[in-house]
Order: sequence, then C-alpha cells, then structure tokens
Amino acid sequence: DINELENYVGKVTKSKTHFVSALKIKEKLDIRLEKLYAYAKLSKDINKNSYKYLDMINKVSKVDSKYSRICAELELEILKLPDSTYKEYTKSKKVEKKFKMYLQEIRKSKQHYLDEKSESYIKRNFEFLTEYTLNDATLKIENDNSVLKFKIFFEVNGKDCIAETRAGS
Repeated sequence: DINELENYVGKVTKSKTHFVSALKIKEKLDIRLEKLYAYAKLSKDINKNSYKYLDMINKVSKVDSKYSRICAELELEILKLPDSTYKEYTKSKKVEKKFKMYLQEIRKSKQHYLDEKSESYIKRNFEFLTEYTLNDATLKIENDNSVLKFKIFFEVNGKDCIAETRAGS
C-alpha cells in the first residue's frame, strides 16, 4: 500500500482523480499504521520479556519513516499547486468534508516556500551548505531596489554562521 501511495509522487497534482485517490490511500495508511503501532506497543507492554514486539515496533518505525518521506513529497506538490487548481480540486463536498483540515494544514505554510527560481538560485549559490546538517536554519531574503539579498543564519558544530549573497543589478 505504501508503494501504491509512492506511485503518486510527481503525479498527485496532475488531475483531480490522482489528487483524491492519493488522499484516500493516505487516509487508509494513516489508520493502518496507527493500529499497527498501538498493537505492537500494547503487546510489548503486556509481554515485557518478549523481543518479538520490540522487533515489530522497529519494523513499523521503518515503514513509518518511508511513509513520512512519501507524504512529505506529496505535501510539497500539493503546496505548490496554484490556488485556482487547488480550489478546483477541493470544491467537492466529499473532499471538503474528509480532507479539509489536513489540506488546510499543508496550505497554511505556502507563504514560507520559495518559488522554483529562488530555490534554484539558492541551490547554485549555497551548494556548500549541503555538506552540513542544518538545524533551525533561517533564510532571509531582502529586495532592495531590484537587488535580492540572501542571508542564511545557521549553526555548524555549535557556532553561529551567516551565509550571504546578492542577485541582481
């Protein structure tokens, strides 16, 4: 089932049918994973001397990790949908009723994502940052008379760092 959801990566926004189908599969997987986690954790608590359920929890965690990665990719696609297309895909009562809160949660962070051009620019000019695991990195973009200023504030090995560059005239 997770592989079925993974098939929608790169395609979830191609049509309303793909969009709704992916949401339905995700909903089923959410329920199934919750039940598996609950069963494994409760069984482990009841059978404290059995490694069987600890192993089961580890397996469910691995599956959940893959599932979370797939969901993140699908959510990014949904986030990038133009508002008009998003409204068209979500105007049915069934979609509205079943998935409204989940979709609103995704779309509320739309303002914090960069367009493709800005992302591409950052990837080209801040390539060195990919060597580091960045925690709580902050990107600041300033537009000063058609000159874009990019500043990234981050921490590497306990030290505060700033990366800065400009684009434009």
